Amino acid sequence: SLTKGRRGNAISLSLRTVRALARFSRAKPLGAIGGVIMVLALGASVFASWLAPYDPLALDTTRILISPGNQGFILGTDFLGRDVLSRIIFGAQISLYVAVTSVVIGILTGALFGGVAAYFGGKLDLIIQRVMDAVMAFPTLILGLAIMAALRQDINNVVLAIAIVFMPRTARMLRSAVLSIKENQY
Repeated sequence: SLTKGRRGNAISLSLRTVRALARFSRAKPLGAIGGVIMVLALGASVFASWLAPYDPLALDTTRILISPGNQGFILGTDFLGRDVLSRIIFGAQISLYVAVTSVVIGILTGALFGGVAAYFGGKLDLIIQRVMDAVMAFPTLILGLAIMAALRQDINNVVLAIAIVFMPRTARMLRSAVLSIKENQY
């Protein structure tokens, strides 16, 4: 009877989840479409080696610029004869890696700097905030390009550039939250 109870709870939980997703889809259809696209992109990146019909790096000069739908190439081929669909599927891995890693690094470093600035205050707060102001003073695209020009072209340097651009906004938000909590009676 114990396993029946657990199975019943799992079914009940899954039914509640399906109902909540259905309510969300009716209330916010664009959000539901975005969620489906994200799940598909995540699934494509995880299972890229099984989903991609061809090797994304294989060059075939006999199949240059085949139009979509011809000769078994759903999205056609590029100017080097590589399958476009396979390249898109494998490209999802890189895109998700850059997006997730840069956001996590940006949030963590921004939270660290914002928390330290608010907690210790004084000159340290002033120095950290002026550095964050200086980073925010540059246009985002220009700052990212300048960082990439200073570093060599590498995927991890792209992650670092995006994280540095993202960090000051997180630092400011967390600093203000820590300052408000710091002033409470408890």
